Amino acid sequence: PAQVTYRPATSPFKAVKARMFSALLVTTTAIAVGGGLLAFLVGVQPGVDLFLGGLVVILPQSWLAYQLGSQRWSGKPGMLAFAKYPLAGAGFAALFALKTPINGLAVLAGAVIAIGAVPIVFAVKERTKATKSG
Repeated sequence: PAQVTYRPATSPFKAVKARMFSALLVTTTAIAVGGGLLAFLVGVQPGVDLFLGGLVVILPQSWLAYQLGSQRWSGKPGMLAFAKYPLAGAGFAALFALKTPINGLAVLAGAVIAIGAVPIVFAVKERTKATKSG
């Protein structure tokens, strides 16, 4: 009898995960640059708070991207997507509880930038991929 070798199929999420991590890296870099600029122009505390506000949003999104295609969450994509919200909420709670003084406006601005920038960067990467492939 012929020997059959099993080779797992390439994950359909592999390319999506790569673009998502790339979008998260670009967004994190933009928030770091924005935080540095704010620290230079206004003060160190608002710059750090802007960066931390962005991280509170980006870290759960990174976890979500890492979990894409995992066996644990297969068949439960809605639960996976929903799970990032309590994680972000816990991050905001911890940030406001542990960091004093804190500039709430800078934290909010960092979070808004992260929420808006990740899907925009991801969409640009998807469009660029589609343009290159055909």
